[in-house]
Amino acid sequence: MPNITANKILTIFEAMLFTLKDLKDLENDSFNKEVARTARVLLDFEEEEPGSTDWFLNLANKTMKVVLKSFRGLYVNEKELKRRLLEGDLPENVKGFFPIPVYVSSSKSDKMTIGILVHYDGRLEMFEGNDEATPETVLLVNKLLGLGGKKATVFGMHTEDVVNKIHRTGKIPKGLYVSPSRKYASGHWRVGQQRFLFSCEIDMSDVSQESDYDWKVIRIARVKKIKFRIY
Repeated sequence: MPNITANKILTIFEAMLFTLKDLKDLENDSFNKEVARTARVLLDFEEEEPGSTDWFLNLANKTMKVVLKSFRGLYVNEKELKRRLLEGDLPENVKGFFPIPVYVSSSKSDKMTIGILVHYDGRLEMFEGNDEATPETVLLVNKLLGLGGKKATVFGMHTEDVVNKIHRTGKIPKGLYVSPSRKYASGHWRVGQQRFLFSCEIDMSDVSQESDYDWKVIRIARVKKIKFRIY
C-alpha cells in the first residue's frame, strides 16, 4: 500500500472540504430526499443569517478529517460521504456522526466500491461487500482491515470434480464461493445432483466478504485441513 505523508493527507482533506457549494449541490439531490431536505433547511438559515451554518460545516470538516486518516491508499467516494453527514438528526459534536458508513475503492476510476463502517474510536469493519469489486480494491480493503495472515475455517458445497481438485492440489480456484457457515454452505445443492461438502482453512486475505455468509475467493488460494463428505 502506498505510503502517504502527512502533507499528502492534508491535501486530500483540503480537496474534500464541506462547503456551502456542497450544500447547494445536495439541495437538489435526487438520490436521497432526506439529505436534500436537510441541505435546503441549512441553506435557508444561511440566507436569513450569513454564517449560521458554520457550526455544521466545521463539524463536518472535522469528521471528514478523522475519516480520511483511516483510508490511506484507498479512494473515498466524496459525494457519498458528504451525503451521509446530512442523514438523520444533525449532531452537536463530531462523535455524534459516528459510526459512519464510507464507500471506498482502489482509485477514482474504480466505481465498484466496498462499504466500510468507521467508528469514532478508529475501529473499522466491513458492512457491505461487492461481488463486482476489483481484486485491487479487495486486497487493499483486506489489508486495511488487517485480515492478511488471519485464518478462517470455511465450507463449500460443490461437485465431485471441483472438490477432488481442491483435495489433490491443496488450492481453491479463483472465483469459487465459500462460507464461514456450515449450515449456509450445506444449502447449496440441487435435487438429483450429487455434491460434496468440504471444509478447509483459508487465509482471510484471499477472500472477498460479499456478505456475512458469501465469501468469494479472489485469487488461487492455498488451503489446509481439508475435509469433505458426500451429500
